[in-house]
Amino acid sequence: MNEDNSVPEVNTSERDKDISTYISTYHRRSSDGVKNKSPAPIQITMEQILRESLLHSQEIDEGRNLAITKYGSVELQDRDEIDDYRIKRRKEFEDAIRRKKWQIGIYLNYAKWEIIQEDYNRARSIFERALQVDYENTVIWRRYIHMEIVVGNINGARNLFERVTKLLPRQDEFWYRYCQMEEILCNYINTRYIYGKWIKWKPDDKAYLSYIKFEERCKEIDLARRVFIDYISSRPSEVAFILFGKFELLHDNLKGVKQVYQLAIEYLENNEELRVDFGAKLFLFFANIELNQNLFDNAIDILNKGLELIATPLERVALKEQLMSLHKIQTEERLDESSFWINEKSDMYMEAIKENPLDYDTWFDYGIFAIHYLDSNSILQLSKELIENPPPVNDSFIWEKFMYSCLLFANYLEKSQNLDETKEIFEKLVKWVGGTTIRKMSYIDEERIKSSEVVLSDIYRYYAEFYIRQLDLQKARTTLGQGLGKTSSPDLFRYYIDMEYKLGNLDRCRILYTKFIESNPLSAKIWSDFMEFEYKLEELERAMKIAESGIAMPELDTPEILWKGYINILLEKENLEKAKSIYERLLEKTQHPQVVIDYASFLTWKFNSVDLARNFLQNTLQIYKQQELDYERYTILRFWLLLEEKIQVTGIHNTKENNIWISKLKSMQPRIETQPSVKKGNNYIEANIIYVFPEDEFTDSKVQQDSESIQKRSAPFKLLDAAKRWKQSIGND
Repeated sequence: MNEDNSVPEVNTSERDKDISTYISTYHRRSSDGVKNKSPAPIQITMEQILRESLLHSQEIDEGRNLAITKYGSVELQDRDEIDDYRIKRRKEFEDAIRRKKWQIGIYLNYAKWEIIQEDYNRARSIFERALQVDYENTVIWRRYIHMEIVVGNINGARNLFERVTKLLPRQDEFWYRYCQMEEILCNYINTRYIYGKWIKWKPDDKAYLSYIKFEERCKEIDLARRVFIDYISSRPSEVAFILFGKFELLHDNLKGVKQVYQLAIEYLENNEELRVDFGAKLFLFFANIELNQNLFDNAIDILNKGLELIATPLERVALKEQLMSLHKIQTEERLDESSFWINEKSDMYMEAIKENPLDYDTWFDYGIFAIHYLDSNSILQLSKELIENPPPVNDSFIWEKFMYSCLLFANYLEKSQNLDETKEIFEKLVKWVGGTTIRKMSYIDEERIKSSEVVLSDIYRYYAEFYIRQLDLQKARTTLGQGLGKTSSPDLFRYYIDMEYKLGNLDRCRILYTKFIESNPLSAKIWSDFMEFEYKLEELERAMKIAESGIAMPELDTPEILWKGYINILLEKENLEKAKSIYERLLEKTQHPQVVIDYASFLTWKFNSVDLARNFLQNTLQIYKQQELDYERYTILRFWLLLEEKIQVTGIHNTKENNIWISKLKSMQPRIETQPSVKKGNNYIEANIIYVFPEDEFTDSKVQQDSESIQKRSAPFKLLDAAKRWKQSIGND
């Protein structure tokens, strides 16, 4: 080896000395003492150090959360890995769309993911593809518009609003949002233009009121008044006129209020159909406005006009009471004329009653007048005359008017603490109504008529309430018992049971339910109420026995109510085996599609047996096929397909087997054909819907029909062959 390449020896003691010298020099002070001992101009406390460290850690966490939001739980190191991840996710979304093109949720999740990636052009493309599949889906439009607004693409959002309001003009949500956006942008002209387009579609009341409030915010009162006129012309109603009147009153336009009232009168006089929808509120509103101006005569004229135009009895009563109070105020102000006016009015009522004693509307009006203006002796005498004048006709409608006229006086006498006379009125009512057979008249609307039993039960109920107000429960029970002895009205039974239940007398309730069932054993509603009563008391065994007794009745009016209530109780108590047996017993009696659907859902979700549900649905479809129940068969097939798709989403069963069933059920779905309506004489036979099932396409009858059609198509060719043979025979001759 050459000596020049050898490593020189190092003296370790000298090296250690140099290091110690360096360290001592590095840590040596510039001077022996501190030159400036004053505090630093900027003080740093421990609190500031902790705050800065906390904020720094939060920034790190926010960055990490943002990365998780964008890229999930995948840890990505560089740009290439991010691009690879995005390509992979997009491929997954596209594959899902190819498999289930009709599922809008996939498109929405895809677009949401692209928005998170801040690739808005791709998100727009996905939204447009979703709209091509189902443009009537409001969720797509809502998410699409929200994205454009959040991004700040106002023109894009405006274009979307224009599209959706043209395609879905009955969806008020988008009209509201469009107008709100333009108003926030202070684009009032365009907002007014949008409201104008919306009003042309004749929307509901809220749209008009929103337009009016917008014009009020813009201080355009005249334009708001025009909108109100359009509102009334397109949707005339009592509420619309009242709101218009309040609008004019708010802006101190009393002349406008009178014009609104005159407009309402014109509508009611020219359209008799509108009078049914109008009540006393409209006339009371305008009358109160006149009263605030101390114009009593005008208010009375308005109320009288309301009595001319309104035919509803209850609404007329409200107008009459207000009218009487106004007359009373006038007579108090003019004491010299009060006595003459009261006598004149009383004589007028008496003459009307003498001419027609059965006019109980006049009796009722006279009673209200007497209670307001006559003394107690006159009212008592009038009540005795009324109760001794029952209607001689057997019409429940007239008897009902008679009953309420008597109850008017009974209420007054009770408030006056004249209890003996009140009892006498009730006793006479029970005597008259209980001893009369009331029949329904055919020329009166049946909805306004009560049978004799219902009228009698109402009287006993009001009589019992009278004793309850007097805190005499024993007489109230006696009265109700007498009523049930004369009539088996369900309303009276239920009132009696409810009273005892509130008093806590449960044994009495059971006795009453038993008598209720004895009076009408074929009513499933009564059995169901009794069962629910016991179930509320946690008496499950009693409730089950009642249900068993009820479903054993052969001719219940609506047995499905009792069966359904029984099964629901068992399901709430999680007695699945018993519920399954009840379902099977019900299916022995009926194969209604709703029962089949409920049982299949029960087997799938409650009993956790998908195989049992499938076998049951297969057997049911076979029964429907044998009985040629095409619509029921179509209903069950459609339900089964939806059930299998829901099973696939939840993943409660074998996925591979589930996919096989879904494809099989899709192939089994029928083709729906409609036969056009046919005219026979002056009548049309309605169109008939035919369900063509794929599995029935090749039955024996179908094959026979196909062979006949083939023979018909081959007939012309046979004719040509015969003609050729005839021509050849002529040539040979």
